[in-house]
Amino acid sequence: MEIHLLEDYFAHGIYTNERETIETNGEGQIDWDKTIGETFAFVRNAKPYYVDVRTSEFRDDSHDFFRLLHECVLTKCSRELQEIGVLDLFDIAPAELCARDFSDFGGIAYIKNRLDAEIKNQFVTRKQNLLKTMRTFLDEAESEKTADSFCFYGTNAFNMVWESACSAIFDDVKNEGIASLERRGILDFKNHARNPKRLKDYGTLESLIEKAKWEFHGSVVESSETLRPDIIAIRGGVFYILDGKYYVPKYERNAISNQPGIQDVVKQFAYHKAFHHFLQLSSLEKVANAFLLPQTFPNCGEHVRCAGQVELRLMQSFALETLCPISLVELNPDFVFEQYVQGKKISATLEKIDATPIPKITLSAYDWQHDFIPRLHFTMAGFLRKSYAEQIRSQKKDFVFFFYRKKGETLYPVHNLLPCCGRFIGYNPDCHFFVKGNIAAPEHGQAIQICEKAALLERLEQSGYKTASQGTADLYYAVQITDVEITDADSDGIEKLRAAIDRFDGNDILSEHSPKVVGEC
Repeated sequence: MEIHLLEDYFAHGIYTNERETIETNGEGQIDWDKTIGETFAFVRNAKPYYVDVRTSEFRDDSHDFFRLLHECVLTKCSRELQEIGVLDLFDIAPAELCARDFSDFGGIAYIKNRLDAEIKNQFVTRKQNLLKTMRTFLDEAESEKTADSFCFYGTNAFNMVWESACSAIFDDVKNEGIASLERRGILDFKNHARNPKRLKDYGTLESLIEKAKWEFHGSVVESSETLRPDIIAIRGGVFYILDGKYYVPKYERNAISNQPGIQDVVKQFAYHKAFHHFLQLSSLEKVANAFLLPQTFPNCGEHVRCAGQVELRLMQSFALETLCPISLVELNPDFVFEQYVQGKKISATLEKIDATPIPKITLSAYDWQHDFIPRLHFTMAGFLRKSYAEQIRSQKKDFVFFFYRKKGETLYPVHNLLPCCGRFIGYNPDCHFFVKGNIAAPEHGQAIQICEKAALLERLEQSGYKTASQGTADLYYAVQITDVEITDADSDGIEKLRAAIDRFDGNDILSEHSPKVVGEC
C-alpha cells in the first residue's frame, strides 16, 4: 500500500482542492456582480466606467486539510520504506514533504470521519480512490495485528520477466536502427542490391514488419499494431528469431503437454515470413527460429540445449521455399537470471541452435527448359532511366529492358516469378508516361537472358539506343520488349503502380531500380 501511494504521487502529484479567491484588479475572470455591487462607476454619456473591478480566480489551497494529510502520509511511507531498503529496490525517490505527525490533525477517528465526508463530496474518481486508500492506510496503521503480519510483493505475469531476461542476455536488436547495425558491422548489404536512402527510412528491424490495411466503405486505413517478435539477434551471419516462452513442456511417449499453443507456433512462422524479403537483400547467410523454454539440468553442468523442433507445413510452405522449423531450446533459469542480473551476454550459445541457409533467389536458379513455370498473367514492372525512356517514346519500336546481374563481387537477387511475366510496364517518376509492351518469348531459348556488358551494349546500339547505358556492371539480365505503346502517366497513375508493387509479395521495395512483379496492368 505504501508503494502504491508513492507511485500514485509521482504519477499524479499531491491531492489538491481549489479555493476561490476574490481580488481587486487581479488576473482572474471579472466578477461583474461583485464589481457592480461593491465598486463605484464614473458615468459619462450614459455609460458606466469602472476604475476598479473585482476578479475571481480558483487556486490550489496549500493549507487544505486533505492536502496536508496526504503529505504527512507520503512522508511516513517514504521514511518506513527507506529504512528497510525498499525504495532502492524499486528505484523510488524519497518523498520528504512535511514534518507533521498524525496527531497534528486530531485523533485517528476524527481524521477518518473527515475523510468519509470528503469522499462523499468528491466526484473525481482518482481522488476518491486516493482518499479511500489513505483511510485504509490509517486503519492498518491503527491496527495492532499488522505488527505480526507480512505480505509478498511480486507479479503474476512472470512470463514477462522471463522474456525480458532472455531479451537482455541474447542482445536483442529489433529496436535498433538498421543504419546503426550497419555501422556496428552487425549487418551489411554489400553483396546485394539496395537503395541506401530508402533502407534507412525504414528505421528499425521491427519497422520492416508489414501492418494490416483495412478497407472500409471505400476508405483504406493502416492498422497501428502489427506483429512484434520477442527477440531478434544477429551473430556470425545468422539471423535469430527468438521467442521467450515460460512453459515447461512435459514429454511422454507419443504425447506432449504444457507446450506453447498453436497460435504461438503460427506467429513464430509469421515472424520469419515478415522478414523474408529483408533476408533476401541482406548479406546474412542463415536464419534460425526458436522457442526459449526454462528447464533445469541437474548435475550436468549444462545450461543451454536443443531438445527438438516444431514443424507446420501449413505455414512453412512459402512461395518456392520451405521455412525452417522452430527449434525448442531449453535454458537453465538459474543461469539465465544470474547472467541477467550481472548484465552479461551469452550470444555465443546461440550457435547451438540449428540454422538454415537463406536461399538467395536469382534467375539462374531455375532451369526454364525443364522446370515447369507457367506463363501466368503477371506483369514485369521495370524502372527506366529518363534518357532511355525518352528514346523509347520517340522511336516507339522494340527495345531491350536490362538490369544488373553482377557487378564486381555483388550478385543481385531478383523476384523468383519474373520468368512468369508475359507483359511489361516501364516507368520513371520523373516521366509523365508509361512504356508498355509484351515480353518476347523465343521458341528456343529463354525470355530473360544473361549478357556480358559488351554484348548488351552491342544489342542496344543495333536497336538504335546508343545512350541507354553507361555499362557499369559486368553481367546483365536482358529482356526483349515488343509491341511497344506509350500511355500517359500522371502522379495518380504512378502511385497506383507503386501500390500494386507494394501489394505483390516478394518485391524488392527497398530498391527502386530492381524489376518488380505485379498483377495484370
